Amino acid sequence: MSSIKRPEMEMKKCDICEEEHSEPTKSCRACHAIIDKGTYKNKYTTGEVRKALKNAYSCTKEGVPFFKCDYTGIESHFNITKDSIDPIDDAMILTLDHKNRGLNSNRGEVAVCLNIINQIKGEIPFNCFKDFITILAECLENKNDKNSKKVKDALDQMFIERAQLKLRELESRMMEDK
Repeated sequence: MSSIKRPEMEMKKCDICEEEHSEPTKSCRACHAIIDKGTYKNKYTTGEVRKALKNAYSCTKEGVPFFKCDYTGIESHFNITKDSIDPIDDAMILTLDHKNRGLNSNRGEVAVCLNIINQIKGEIPFNCFKDFITILAECLENKNDKNSKKVKDALDQMFIERAQLKLRELESRMMEDK
C-alpha cells in the first residue's frame, strides 16, 4: 500500500486582517464572509468593502475579526449570517454604510459603523449627524457629570433647533396650500 502525498496548502495572509489562511480567496474565511454579505445586491463594490474593512480592522479574537466604527471608534464585529439584524438587539453589531449619503449615485466611500449609528444617520440630516457624533464622542471621551450635562444641553439645543426649523417648514407648506 502506498501512501498518497497531498500537496501542502499554501498559506497566505488575509488582505484585511493579515491572519494566515489557505482559502483560494485574498481574504480569510471570516473576512471573506463579511465581504460577501457587504457586496450582496450590489450595494457596494468588492473594492469599496475591502478598503473600508482594511481601514477599520482592529484585531481578531477567537477567530472573529473585530473592526472599529468609523464614527465612534467603538470596536465590534459583523453579523455574517444571512439573517437581518434587529435595530435594538443588534445595535452594537457593525454594518456598512455610504459615508456621504447625499451623493446622487449609490457609489462612494464606504464606512464601517455600528448599527445604531447607521440608524441615527439615516434619520437625521447629515449636518446634524456630524454635530451629534462630535458631541457624542466628546461625551464618551470625558465621562464626568459636568461634561455629561454640557453634552446633554448641546444635544437638546441641536434637536430643538432642528425641530423649530421643521415646524417653520411645515407652517410654510400649510400657508402655500391655502
